[in-house]
Amino acid sequence: MSSPEERIARQALAIRTKQQLVELSRDIQKWQGRVERSRTEGREDLVIAAEQRVQELVERGRRLWDQMQGLLTPEERFQQLEVDQELEQLKQQFKSSRS
Repeated sequence: MSSPEERIARQALAIRTKQQLVELSRDIQKWQGRVERSRTEGREDLVIAAEQRVQELVERGRRLWDQMQGLLTPEERFQQLEVDQELEQLKQQFKSSRS
């Protein structure tokens, strides 16, 4: 069993990794847009390069995901999921109250 300090350090690293995954997903979306624009413009050379970049980012995401999953126990992952769901509900409530 790990000490409370080790547990907190693992959780902090998992949170940072999760933030990296969010940023990575934005990058993937951006590059997928570039694939489509290049395809529309008939630039097959750019399509190939952009698709390669998307694949690299996806692979990086898989590695980060595996890393994050290895940091937390199943119970800690479940607790994190509950926190994520509560945060999402709060975001939705905030958006609704501003409308």
